[in-house]
Amino acid sequence: MQKDLTKKLQEVIKAKGRGKIHCVKDYASIGEESAITRAFSRMAKGGDLIRLYGGVYLYPKKNRFGTEFPSLEEIAYAIAERDKVDIVPAGVTAANALGLSDQVPTKEEFVTTGSSRTIKIGKRSIILKRQTAKYALFNDKRMLLLMLALKEIGKMSHAKKATGYEYWCEYDAHGNMIHYKNSNGDKEWRKYIYVKVNGKDLVEWELSA
Repeated sequence: MQKDLTKKLQEVIKAKGRGKIHCVKDYASIGEESAITRAFSRMAKGGDLIRLYGGVYLYPKKNRFGTEFPSLEEIAYAIAERDKVDIVPAGVTAANALGLSDQVPTKEEFVTTGSSRTIKIGKRSIILKRQTAKYALFNDKRMLLLMLALKEIGKMSHAKKATGYEYWCEYDAHGNMIHYKNSNGDKEWRKYIYVKVNGKDLVEWELSA
């Protein structure tokens, strides 16, 4: 019975192609979670899968340099989907996502509706921080991402020199950014952000640490 389940899982996983992340909970329709967990563990021991984190596995894709691993961000979203929680990039991760920074961190940071924790993936880390009440006010994840990215930029040394200036952002009814500028040219970072949605002032955020 277990061998039949393992074979069926192998067929489904192979059909989806290499380089995909698979969670044990994704296959609840095939069998009991404990049986699926054992099957995944057996496939990992056999070299068919690579265990990334508890209940999260990779069907590896290889090139001439070795195994191609997914990014920390891809793993983070897979874990969030498994746990049925929302995550939004924060810190340098958020700044990178919007092209406001080109740092290459060894850790990726997110705010989450789930619990706070640090997940080790080899020598790299995923940091999940439970969102505070002020973050929960943002129904639009893109706006929250913008807030978190600009807050991070405000902590950087080159941004601290500027005070009393403004970022202006405006979104249309669908949450798309339609206006983005600062009050004194694009080359100098600003201390405050004012966000408008549908022409209405929504929030003022001080960016400096």
